[in-house]
Amino acid sequence: MAVPQRTLTLLRRLARSNGATVDATVQALTRSWLAAWEDLSPAWQQAIDALLEQYERTGVWPSPWQVARIEAIAAVQQRTDRALTGLVGKADTATRRAVAEVSAATVQAEPDIIASQKPGLKVRAADRQAVVSELSARRWRITNLHRAVLDAASSAIRRPLLRPPLATQPTAAALTGQVRAGFDSALVRATTIAQTETVDTYRAASALVHDANRGVLDAWAWHCACDRRSCTACWAMHGRQFPLEVIGPDGHPACRCTRLPLAAGVNLPSAEARFRRLPRRDQLAILGPARLELFRSGRIGWADLAVQRNNPGWRTSWTPASVADLRRAADLAR
Repeated sequence: MAVPQRTLTLLRRLARSNGATVDATVQALTRSWLAAWEDLSPAWQQAIDALLEQYERTGVWPSPWQVARIEAIAAVQQRTDRALTGLVGKADTATRRAVAEVSAATVQAEPDIIASQKPGLKVRAADRQAVVSELSARRWRITNLHRAVLDAASSAIRRPLLRPPLATQPTAAALTGQVRAGFDSALVRATTIAQTETVDTYRAASALVHDANRGVLDAWAWHCACDRRSCTACWAMHGRQFPLEVIGPDGHPACRCTRLPLAAGVNLPSAEARFRRLPRRDQLAILGPARLELFRSGRIGWADLAVQRNNPGWRTSWTPASVADLRRAADLAR
């Protein structure tokens, strides 16, 4: 029996709601960082001008202790440290709030997604204590991750000021750009934490509801939107089934795929047949010419299109197999 359309509608609705929470959090963090840099930028320009003036007078790049004694540098560094402390604190609060919203929305919606698959299914809610425990652990993890952001950003900001310049004549614009890159590195890490932890909360909360309904569920399936925006790996993973205890889907950064619980006797077909029915222009948009040629010629299979890779900035995830890897696999299979 195929998954009912009502089930897919409810699943998409939950995914959109949780996705909107993630997007709103990331957008708020980005606005805060941009406003903070706009405030700090004039002071950094003055401080770097003072540093370059000293360098031009002596012809020698100042040592770390000499850099620290430049009044303008010391002052703006203190302002920047205070600003980053506030920004990272706001990021921690915003991300903890987002995971709470996503957890509550998921725990509420998942029983309806399960119940919609067959008439008369007796569906249970997730164990409340398990939900509270998972959310508490998630919040603790988020705070610990943010603590590391401050030290890394502070070092990245100071680094271009403490080492001799690579260029013969360093410019204020180049040094200011490097300082800003260090400042923005904290934003990159904060948004990654927000995305990763919120998405993982969605997956974990779903798993808790699914675990409570082992009596009526067989497995969960990887569900992809299967449109032109979906990547090769997500298309290839669509419909693949996993045991209930496996947390997932382990998608790449910005992946929109969701975890679909499957009641006994219900299945979600793989996307291969669907892909083969698409017009060639759509197939090209999804796979690209090299992958499409390898697939249509039969030199690689549908499952070969997705590979599992370790991404330290995200997590182990399924990503598109590179064309080079696919060609090597095709040559070995001859």
